[in-house]
Amino acid sequence: GREYETLLRFVSNIHKLGGKTSIDDFGSGYSNLLHVVSIPADFLKIDGSIIRECCNNKASEILVQLISTWKTMNERDARIVAEFVENEAIQDKLLRYHIDYSQGYLFSKPVPEIPEPGEKPEIK
Repeated sequence: GREYETLLRFVSNIHKLGGKTSIDDFGSGYSNLLHVVSIPADFLKIDGSIIRECCNNKASEILVQLISTWKTMNERDARIVAEFVENEAIQDKLLRYHIDYSQGYLFSKPVPEIPEPGEKPEIK
């Protein structure tokens, strides 16, 4: 409806200004394949509930593969981000499916401030 048209105009304006947009938590709530196809987002972040299970749940792995395949068929240069990457097995699987970026405890626990380059984060 009207809200969807407003969203598409907003995303278009962000791009005209040189900005980037992202669809967060893909695979949960209101994010679905129709949104991915219709909204010209620059980034698609796969929901952590899918990523956490991609090594021991075939349906979750198939979703990661589906998103990876969508990227290769897409005319836009969208990047795929995986959240909740907690171990090497998950990261290895994501690399096999050519997921662009990973974030999660495998790399760092959340910290209140970004450390300077070469400095270790202070975890409290």
